[in-house]
Amino acid sequence: MPPRFTLPQLVIFDWDNTLIENWQALLNAMNAALKTFNKPAWNQAQMIDNSKQSLRNSFPVIFGTEWEKARDIFYDHFNKNHLDGLKKLDGAEALLDFLTEHGVRLAVCSNKAGLCLRREVKHLGWRRYFISILGAQDAEKDKPDCAPVRLIQRLNGLEDCGREDVWFVGDTVSDMQCAGCAGVLPVGLGEGAKENPAFMPKLWAADRVELLTAFKQSLCSVPALPRVVNDN
Repeated sequence: MPPRFTLPQLVIFDWDNTLIENWQALLNAMNAALKTFNKPAWNQAQMIDNSKQSLRNSFPVIFGTEWEKARDIFYDHFNKNHLDGLKKLDGAEALLDFLTEHGVRLAVCSNKAGLCLRREVKHLGWRRYFISILGAQDAEKDKPDCAPVRLIQRLNGLEDCGREDVWFVGDTVSDMQCAGCAGVLPVGLGEGAKENPAFMPKLWAADRVELLTAFKQSLCSVPALPRVVNDN
């Protein structure tokens, strides 16, 4: 039987592919940097796979000693175009509305550059939902390190919350690893969150609609939907 749960005090969301979709802008910016250094263009699958790491971790591997120049080219292109293709994922806004209406505090923890991230949140009219919005380089280290999650907790007086009181919802292994490292509950969205047996989500839902259904059911006598993936 699916588990029941109480609403947490705080839900921290990943951003790209968890609440929004913006892959074309990311891919175009990446290919602008790759072209400058005569490297083969990427496809969307390569871009999605690389996005599991922050830029400051992945670019030195890809571009070597020229990584900072490549970073500047990437951001110059991305900053000019990233709002054009920004899309809310199905069920995302309804999920945020429900949690806010029921007193759950919300935050964002992403490996997208903090300035770009906050600009996207504002563009969508979502600033009202979040008590903290942290992107790459806003904390001492980026995901999958636990530093950004712990910073969010510290900024909002939630350092002493138990594991069940703070959830991290994301679509990648990096998100699950970050949650486990920070001692909060890892909640996976989609198959990508279950790719590494070492960092499995505690709860899992196929998408935002299923997760919202689970939250709604947690307030009544019907069992909730997220599946228990492991009992650790």
